[in-house]
Amino acid sequence: MFLFPIGDPEGVRYRSIPIATIALVLANVIVYAFEFLAPYPEGYERMVYALGMAPTVVHNQFGFGALSGVTSMFMHSREGLLSLHLIGNMVYLWTFGRRVEDACGPVRYMVFYFTAGLCSALLFILASGLDSPIPVIGASGAVSGVMGAYLILFPGARIRTIFWVVVPIPYPLYLRAFWFLIPWLVYQLLPAIDQLQGYGLSSVAYFGHLGGFFGALSIFLFLRRDALYRYVTGVDL
Repeated sequence: MFLFPIGDPEGVRYRSIPIATIALVLANVIVYAFEFLAPYPEGYERMVYALGMAPTVVHNQFGFGALSGVTSMFMHSREGLLSLHLIGNMVYLWTFGRRVEDACGPVRYMVFYFTAGLCSALLFILASGLDSPIPVIGASGAVSGVMGAYLILFPGARIRTIFWVVVPIPYPLYLRAFWFLIPWLVYQLLPAIDQLQGYGLSSVAYFGHLGGFFGALSIFLFLRRDALYRYVTGVDL
């Protein structure tokens, strides 16, 4: 049983077409298409180890070195023609990215997105240890940063959400952002603590999610001047 966001019905203030968010979604889909075309499993695994981010690769500057913190953001687990890993990340990105991009402008939003992704990579490396050879892939860390920025900027905004039990219930719910994002944060935090204590084994990089989410605190460096003024003075964004 869980909640899945499917959209943000709120309006935007500055620009109606989120070109940076669209570009990021397209880039992720295109990279996944190359993954899908690679011979499986050998070719796909080579892509994961070449473009994914493993702490030991960054620490010892093998392969792409620190640049793998960027390339890994566009890789997703291969699950057939439709990857739930990719679809989930892109739906979350579209839901929360549109208004965050509007508050920043496309260029600053893009810089913020990569900043959040690198914060995600940094915390993942620190939690995993510098000698870990296991690569992490996915846009989840950067998308978590976008979600954190949305919580900071629009805590009371409504999120169109599907309530999923065994199958999705066809009637959407409208939840305030903090009622969706705060429980999401707790859901990341608890298993991350278990992983740190050595109690939990999972293929999910919870510390990557947390790093990106808390990297959202940098959003104030990227807001439009008018948006920053509105936020500081308490006027609706």
